[in-house]
Amino acid sequence: MVVKRAGLVLVLLVVGLPAAAAQDLLGTRSVGMGGTLRAAPTGETAVLLNPAGMSLTRAYVINALYQYRASDAGSLVNVSIVDSATKKIAAGLYYSYVHASPSRTFYDPTGLRFSGVFDLEETIQAHEVGLSLSYPLANLIHLGVTNKYINVKVEQPEDTPEVVQDDGDAGYTMDIGLIVTPLPGLNLGVVYSNAIPVEHPYYTRQLGMGLAYSMGTSFLAEFDAVLDFDRSEDVKASYHGGAELFLGSSFALRGGVMHDTYRKATFATGGLGLVTRKLALDFGLRQMVDGGAETLLAFSVRLFLQ
Repeated sequence: MVVKRAGLVLVLLVVGLPAAAAQDLLGTRSVGMGGTLRAAPTGETAVLLNPAGMSLTRAYVINALYQYRASDAGSLVNVSIVDSATKKIAAGLYYSYVHASPSRTFYDPTGLRFSGVFDLEETIQAHEVGLSLSYPLANLIHLGVTNKYINVKVEQPEDTPEVVQDDGDAGYTMDIGLIVTPLPGLNLGVVYSNAIPVEHPYYTRQLGMGLAYSMGTSFLAEFDAVLDFDRSEDVKASYHGGAELFLGSSFALRGGVMHDTYRKATFATGGLGLVTRKLALDFGLRQMVDGGAETLLAFSVRLFLQ
C-alpha cells in the first residue's frame, strides 16, 4: 500500500487484505455458479449484478438472501422485489446490509507514522438502498440502470494510526447495464458498477463482461470477466465460469470456479436449488482453494407472485 500525506510518500506493508465486503453480495445462484450471471441475470440477481437482466423474463418476485463469510464473520443480507410482468419497463427495489469484522496487520518500514507492527481489527457496517429499471428493445437489446445510495460506517480502535484511519463514507452512485441477445440462447452482457465514485474501498468502480449460453430452461453456462479500477494502482481482473443444470423441472445443480488476480486467490463453487411455480429455495457455497482460507455460504428464498 502506498499512501501520500503532506508531501511524503509512505509505504505500508499489509498482511491480510480485506475481503470485498459489499462486492461479495452476488446472489445465491451467482455464488454457486462461480460469481457469474452478468449476462443472464433474472429477478433479484439482476439488481445485484446487471439491472438490464430484469427484462429478460416476465416475473414478479420477492427475494430474501443471507450470506455468511467466515473469514471476517461477515453477514450479508439483501431483500428485493422485482416486477417485470405488469409493465414493459421492469422495476426492482432492494435493500442490502453488510456487517463484517475484518482484521489486518500493517507494517511501516519507515517508522514515520508508527513503529513496528499494528494489528487492526475493525467493524464495518454498510447500508445500501437502490431502485433498478430495465427496458427491452425488440427483445434483442436490454438496457438497465440502478440508482443507489450507500452509507458505510467503520468502527476502529482509538489508537489506530492516522494513516490507516477510516470512518466510512456515504453517497449516491449507479450501475449501468446492457445485455444483447444476437441469437436465441446466446447473451452478451456488460455492466459498469459504481459509475459515480464512492470514496470507500468496498465500493470500487468495476466493468463486468459476460457471455452466456442456454439450452431452454434446462441448462445455462456462462463466463464472466470483471475489471476493477480502484482496488490497486493497476487495473485488476477476476475471472468467473459456471453452469446450471436442471434435473426435471424443479431441481437445479450449480457449479463453477473463480480466480481473483488482486487477492491472488482461486475459488471453487457449488449450489443447489429447488424451484416450484410459487417458491424457490437456493443454497450456494464458495470455497477458497488457493491463496488462503475463506468460506462463503449463501441461502435465499424466492417467492413468485406472478
